[in-house]
Amino acid sequence: MIQDKKRFSFDNVLIESGLINDRRKFIKLEEEGKMKVADKVTAKLLNGIYKKFNNSYFSYIEASRGDITKLKDYKDINDCINFLYKLINGNKNIRPYIKNCIAIIKESVTILKLNKNNFVNSFNNKNSTVTRYLYDGVVAAIIEGLTGIISNYIAFQSINFSKFQVVVKDSNKDISGNNFFSSMKKFIDLHTNNKLIELFNFENKRLNEDIFTGLTVLGIGIAVIITALLLARTIVYAVYFIRIKIAEKLDEVRNLLILNSTTLSQDSNNKEIIEKQKQWIEKLEKKIDKFDVDHAVAQSKANNEINNENKEISSQDTNYDSDVIM
Repeated sequence: MIQDKKRFSFDNVLIESGLINDRRKFIKLEEEGKMKVADKVTAKLLNGIYKKFNNSYFSYIEASRGDITKLKDYKDINDCINFLYKLINGNKNIRPYIKNCIAIIKESVTILKLNKNNFVNSFNNKNSTVTRYLYDGVVAAIIEGLTGIISNYIAFQSINFSKFQVVVKDSNKDISGNNFFSSMKKFIDLHTNNKLIELFNFENKRLNEDIFTGLTVLGIGIAVIITALLLARTIVYAVYFIRIKIAEKLDEVRNLLILNSTTLSQDSNNKEIIEKQKQWIEKLEKKIDKFDVDHAVAQSKANNEINNENKEISSQDTNYDSDVIM
């Protein structure tokens, strides 16, 4: 975890993330030496993400070209977020971490929309890989987080044996610390601390002036770039190991909305509608265990690979040359 005091400082981002294995030796480096290390680390992080990135999950997100409102199923996703937000926040007895989960998702969507023009520009400029990976990663985290809430916190309660009502179930399982929610928190943190706009500005300046290596003045910019890459990598690697297709996730979202819609319908006493409700409920409930198992396995594999990659980067790229040590 990056230290709060100098959380986005150039040294801290590299050291606290585990990408540097010798703190004292690295700190002694001149700025030029640090930049050389940063360049190598950035290249390796980009390469690692790229290898995991080419799959149908991200092609679905890429099609929106930086504008989440252009996502094919944005309306269903947004309607589901708003429905769950009202449902969860409308109950005073709901555990705080459940409320926290839906709040994190809602705020992440808001930030993506606020920065829509910058993200769209990233897609229009083929060299803006960092912000592009960041966008794709956060959208993936939103979809995964949303279906996580449905699977873990949503239940269906029978009313007078004639229809079902969507309710929030009491749960002692806090999923707000998994890879997707923790990454969204870091994304929100970037925005709150004005580092997201720094990232856009730095990438644009770097591309326009063709400068990246040996920058001393813009060290903080590189620090934020690496922070964004670490954030995107966590999500991309986790998604890579998840075997559930995105279509299944969106089906879960749609089923919940349909179930709620028929529950509110005046014709909900109709036997045919009730039978369909039961089918949807069974379908959703069958996914709960599978969802949790798949996510646990994917998160474990992703974390192990990230740790191994960090060790490899640290051992290969921190063999500092004596001529750049003060």
